[in-house]
Amino acid sequence: LDSMDKALSLYQKRLDLAKELYETNPENLKIKTNLALSYAHLGILFKEKIKEPDKPKALSYLQEAQKILMAIKRDAPEYAPIFKFLESISFKIGNLLHRDFLELGMWRKNETPTYFDG
Repeated sequence: LDSMDKALSLYQKRLDLAKELYETNPENLKIKTNLALSYAHLGILFKEKIKEPDKPKALSYLQEAQKILMAIKRDAPEYAPIFKFLESISFKIGNLLHRDFLELGMWRKNETPTYFDG
């Protein structure tokens, strides 16, 4: 195995352990945060994979991390350490989605995007 495959394997094991811990104690903020970190690390690795980036997997893992972090923010707003992390994950998701948008040719160089508030 190359180093990237080894890292993916180790992070997948970490995610599996984090899921087990979460199932036994879903209200523990540290366990929830660790679960989000596990999803995020896998997402980033799939996004950054040098030989064959896997955007759908990266997006899936990052969105799962984002969902958990948003729940923490909603349920425990005093748990401020996750806010920067949530912002970073949201940025990475936006970056992935934006790249797909560009690659699909939906964005034209001389057009201005339209934003909706609804």
